[in-house]
Amino acid sequence: MNYAKLVSVVLITCCTFTACKPKLDTNSKDWNCKKIDDEQICVPSSWVFKPQDKALFFTYLDNKDKNSYFAILKHNKTASGLNTVKYLKELYTILQQPDTLELSRGYTLKKLTSDKMVTYHNEIYTSIDNKLYITYSILFEKDDNLFEICLKIDEKHSSHYQTLFRDILFRFRYKNQPVFTPEEKINKIDTIDMSKL
Repeated sequence: MNYAKLVSVVLITCCTFTACKPKLDTNSKDWNCKKIDDEQICVPSSWVFKPQDKALFFTYLDNKDKNSYFAILKHNKTASGLNTVKYLKELYTILQQPDTLELSRGYTLKKLTSDKMVTYHNEIYTSIDNKLYITYSILFEKDDNLFEICLKIDEKHSSHYQTLFRDILFRFRYKNQPVFTPEEKINKIDTIDMSKL
């Protein structure tokens, strides 16, 4: 199984492999690409980058919902003391805390192993004021960096944004190289229980 197909499966998209193959033209007027540090990040041209202290990249979506956003977090593993497992343990702790504003409804987490790397694909289900949200999150390590790429959206618009999220992932570059490629073969998929990490 390759990443183009797998990302579609993990994100529960309803399309065939050929229909889902992304068009990766980053020069299109439909895409806005930004170079930050060693990363090139491409998002739809209607999304506007908002400088943040805690995120490498942050933008609200083009849907006027301030609870919906796209973000890339980058942590230096040595400086922060974080690795993937520690990060997921912290995330699980946060999900278990009662929050008066945003309520956790559950999650799914898959560990994907390829020849090139290990990634964690997470779907987090929450609600805010009785409105249902889903956050798609990809967690991976490159060099001494831990990355989380995430998209939080109103659950009823998930099918449109699943495809868009996939296309953003395939356009993401680290040190001028794509991190994810549609042809990359996935060797193993494990379902992970964060409470047992």
